[in-house]
Amino acid sequence: MKTLLSVALTIILLSCQREMGYNEKLEKLSTEHQKCLDSGIAMMNCSQKYAVQMDSMLNVVYKDLMDKYNKPDQEKLKAEERNWIKERDVQLEKIWASVNSANQEGFAPEDDRMIAYEEEADFIKLRVEELIRKLESIE
Repeated sequence: MKTLLSVALTIILLSCQREMGYNEKLEKLSTEHQKCLDSGIAMMNCSQKYAVQMDSMLNVVYKDLMDKYNKPDQEKLKAEERNWIKERDVQLEKIWASVNSANQEGFAPEDDRMIAYEEEADFIKLRVEELIRKLESIE
């Protein structure tokens, strides 16, 4: 429930701050994330929140790009996004494999989960950056 609320709030926040450029918003999220990690408190939660934020940003940028595209380009982007989602699922399965294995044995260290969230966020961030470049090329 907390994660769902966090996603909703992030989407609202990102939607309300569209006047801030996407790259600036991405940098702000990264800076806030690093500050959270640097606090040394609940670092796994910092990483989990960052992964959720990257996913929310991906949704916002994708929607904005779709709004700018004509129908044929929208169809191309949808197909591209479906392929990316398939690749994302494969990558996330790899990222979370060791954590899931440790969970089956009874315990997954929080550091392992933190690292998995970091890798998940980094993977999604690459797609966000790619979509931002596409959006900037048509503006």
